[in-house]
Amino acid sequence: MKKGVALFLLILSFLFLIIVIPKGNTVFAEDTEADDTEENLDDAVNDTLDGLDLTGFDELLTLLKEYNDVTVANSIRTLVNDILAGKSEFDFSYFAKFCTEIVLGETVNILPQLLLIALFAFLYSVLQNLNSGFSSSSTQKILYLACFGLVVTVIGAMTAKNITSAVKTFEFMGKFSEVSFPIMITLVTALGGSASAAVYQPMILIFGNVLIVLIKTVIMPLFYITFVFSIVGHLSENVKLDKFSKTVKSAAEWITGIAFGTFVTLLTSQGITGAGLDNLAIRGAKFALSSYVPIIGNYLKDGFDIVLAGCIVVKNALGLCAILILLFAVLIPLLKTVILMLGLKFTAAVLQPLSDEKFSSLLYVVADSFKILIVAVLCAAFAALLIVMMIIYTCNFGVI
Repeated sequence: MKKGVALFLLILSFLFLIIVIPKGNTVFAEDTEADDTEENLDDAVNDTLDGLDLTGFDELLTLLKEYNDVTVANSIRTLVNDILAGKSEFDFSYFAKFCTEIVLGETVNILPQLLLIALFAFLYSVLQNLNSGFSSSSTQKILYLACFGLVVTVIGAMTAKNITSAVKTFEFMGKFSEVSFPIMITLVTALGGSASAAVYQPMILIFGNVLIVLIKTVIMPLFYITFVFSIVGHLSENVKLDKFSKTVKSAAEWITGIAFGTFVTLLTSQGITGAGLDNLAIRGAKFALSSYVPIIGNYLKDGFDIVLAGCIVVKNALGLCAILILLFAVLIPLLKTVILMLGLKFTAAVLQPLSDEKFSSLLYVVADSFKILIVAVLCAAFAALLIVMMIIYTCNFGVI
């Protein structure tokens, strides 16, 4: 009986050695393999970053600091590493707080100027009522021209800052196109996205050399014309330029909408098609490696996956960095222009029952002309953002 029990225990011990211990070794092997894969991926990412010239991105960060007084990161390499490590602070709450600070700060900045405009308009109304029975029509005109000139001077000073900021934004977008897109296209080409690269390259040239130039040489002069004619049309009752001003404003909006609408349509239709073709090509190359290369085919396929994964990680991280830079470059001038437009319209609404109708109409028409700037900035930003998003989307299925 004792021998039977001893034999039973011996058999159980043997089964334990066969079943349990190999499982433990397998788990250890799987953990080791996972660690090796992660280490190989980190090496591939670092090698890819080391092979890229990122000085252009660093120049964009410097320009962003110079134009908008915003520091995103000390260097683009630091920003990429933070994004890959999950340490980036740029989430929805950050941008909500950022936009709130801009709105409140700009409102405080323009409030004294808006009050000054309201004061001049109200002063004209008071003086006109006091002297209406004692002064001649020529005196009334002189009084109007004096108050009108003061109001236009304040509006001109406020508008000049926004125009300068908008022009710098368009210049920044041109530089952004020259610097960021070629690097990301290089990564797409390295991933085997030749069809997508063939689509994106002419689109990038169109964006930087046609659309941005169109804004600077056509849209901005049309804005200047609209702004000036809005002021001149209220200089005297004998000058009627409101219809002409509305026509020029409408022409600027139509040109912007047609140009950017055509660009976005071509980019999305051709870009999606090119991305699909490249994904099929990459899958075919991986299948050929694993199926037609004897013995070492699977090992080559695994190495191919690691290299592709490293390029994809770097491409998407740089794409996210480009989106962040673009958002910071656009949000500040855009919000400032919107706040100025709303401030002028609100002042016009307040002055309508308190002052002469010409001042209220002047402020409202001038504020309405800022829509040209807002539409131009939004369209340019959306086109650049769409290019970046399409590049991020391209070749992401290469490792699946």
